[in-house]
Amino acid sequence: MNKYSKVTWPTLLLSGAIILTSCTSKPPAAPAPIVSNTVSASSSVVPEVKNSVPSSCLNTDMLAALRIYVPESTFIDTAWTPAPGTELEAVLKNGGIACTFGIQRAEIGVTAMWVKDSSKFFTSRTAGWIKEGYLQVDIPSLGETRAYFLHKAQSPTQEFHIWKVNLLFDGFWVQLSSSFGETIKDNLPLLRASIDSLSPKDASLDVK
Repeated sequence: MNKYSKVTWPTLLLSGAIILTSCTSKPPAAPAPIVSNTVSASSSVVPEVKNSVPSSCLNTDMLAALRIYVPESTFIDTAWTPAPGTELEAVLKNGGIACTFGIQRAEIGVTAMWVKDSSKFFTSRTAGWIKEGYLQVDIPSLGETRAYFLHKAQSPTQEFHIWKVNLLFDGFWVQLSSSFGETIKDNLPLLRASIDSLSPKDASLDVK
């Protein structure tokens, strides 16, 4: 599949010193090296960094990853108005974030959503995803708890191209939708970026 070809824009829904001395006239021996088994307070200790929902859409790894596929991609600022009962509403009303990146005029890009799964949103939707045709998958080298994948190619009976993954990672529900790709492997860098985006980042390094 040509990943640069234009496709219909889908509804993208939307991590003890001892010193030796001498009694002779010889100069004192040099001090023995000080060996310590303790770590001083000034030692460099790397604190544990906990995953969290990205602080903003630009404070993620998504745009850099998408530019591997579509170099001209930008962040598409979207005023979300989720319908009641939708996944988007569940994400935004519970401290989550939804972000779209791509080229709007060419109708190509991705939408990613992140939310802490404190209310078990993920599990409560599993049965519905399976009914919709999602398949449970194991994503290579990602380390997710569970993941469900749906792909539907555009056709006379399928208006929009659908490529979507819902996954659970370290207690976070992550959803990624793409207007291109057929298999998990096709968009694996984007999936990895969605997980890497859970790791807190310096806002001054935002990719624009």
